[in-house]
Amino acid sequence: MHLSIFQMYLFTRVDTLVGFFIFFLFLSFIFLLFKFINEEKLSFKSSLMGCFFFLFFSLLLILTPSQKDIAMIYIVPAIVNNENVQELPNDIVKLARVQIEKMVEDVAKPTKDKK
Repeated sequence: MHLSIFQMYLFTRVDTLVGFFIFFLFLSFIFLLFKFINEEKLSFKSSLMGCFFFLFFSLLLILTPSQKDIAMIYIVPAIVNNENVQELPNDIVKLARVQIEKMVEDVAKPTKDKK
């Protein structure tokens, strides 16, 4: 797996993008609140537009992954699919088995009495 410079740049900008969506979500909420407070008779078009922007930016905010999510999406499959990482537990088990056998042999050997 290879990450390009552009992909790395986009990875660093994800949290900024989330902040951008929060800002526009807040603005659309203020727009709706202002419309409801100041106008006795709301036009359907302006209300629909405000609700659309509010729902749109809410959905963008919900669906935009964080840097941690993107890192997990890229890194976890690379680690899981790496053959060297999959062989590591087998090597550890073999090493542990050899060490345990040595310890059992040392315990089973008769010890010489010290004077």
